[in-house]
Amino acid sequence: MAPIQDSATRPALKGPKAFACFFPSLLMGFLSPAISAAEPTNSMQSFMAQRGYQAIHMERKTENRFLIRGKLNDVRTVFAVDTGANVSVVDFHRARKLPELGIDKGVRGPFGFHAEGLKIVAMTCMDLNGVVVSNQPARVLNLHHEMGIATGSNIPLTSPETRDVVLGIDFLRDTHALLDCGTLTLYLRGQQPGLELQENMEKSFELSGYVSVQLRYSRHRLPCLPVVINGIETELLLDTGGSYSVLESGKADDFHISMSNPIGKMGDVGARQTALYFATVSSLKIGKCELRNFPIGMVHFKSAGSDKPADQWLGTGSIGPDLLGATRALIDCSSGKLYLRPGEGK
Repeated sequence: MAPIQDSATRPALKGPKAFACFFPSLLMGFLSPAISAAEPTNSMQSFMAQRGYQAIHMERKTENRFLIRGKLNDVRTVFAVDTGANVSVVDFHRARKLPELGIDKGVRGPFGFHAEGLKIVAMTCMDLNGVVVSNQPARVLNLHHEMGIATGSNIPLTSPETRDVVLGIDFLRDTHALLDCGTLTLYLRGQQPGLELQENMEKSFELSGYVSVQLRYSRHRLPCLPVVINGIETELLLDTGGSYSVLESGKADDFHISMSNPIGKMGDVGARQTALYFATVSSLKIGKCELRNFPIGMVHFKSAGSDKPADQWLGTGSIGPDLLGATRALIDCSSGKLYLRPGEGK
């Protein structure tokens, strides 16, 4: 998970302005990114290339996040693709020579992290595994804290999985992105697809066995989706930046869930940590898809600077890469739809 932006105001290019941010994984952009390059290598890539999309290979390793290996202004960089961040973030080491755009009021994380007065910079040239994107704004933060899951090991995170840049939902919507969680491919497009093209793509996905779920963007511009957990209706954040799908531990009884003993800790963008439990959800329904006996993480979300629940901006929990990969999900950030295959991930 990353940060969340407090303000819904989109920053302007001219003159320093102040904005506020949240981070369960969240962040937003101001410049129009320019996109170039890449040859299709399979049928899905050919299908998307014919519709004006460029394909970028992603990977998932130990931390279970969607990562891209590329370059930021010719320096090797690891990019995390994070729908749970409403603005993009760059590590301060990578930001030293980037042009400044202004100051942000602050960002916060799901486990109590809060930072104010962050610089906003322009990532002038990102090479995302062969696809070049220019002029993407980002907040500056230390992303190289010890983060992630700690299960008793003293071995620190290895550098190949350390995120240098978080590409948030601002970037993904600005570039009209589609994430293929099954084949680990990110598709970007220079212009927003028209209604006819969107309808054509949706029909093609349906013929391939997908069903769609309409996403709702919260007041913090975070994609959320309706789900049914053990017969109880609720709404979860769509978060490709988290290691696991998680629920608020304080609501375990509401969903008739029994938690394990703590198995470790989970951290946010500011290295604030909370106890991590696991549980099994007997039935998890998303649209026409149902997953039975699905393992899920249980954590306590905190408001910045307190132990109070952060439900007012994070909600009940999040759907992460584990479920999205298992159901071979497609996330269309332009149309605001999630596509799943019924029967996958059971």
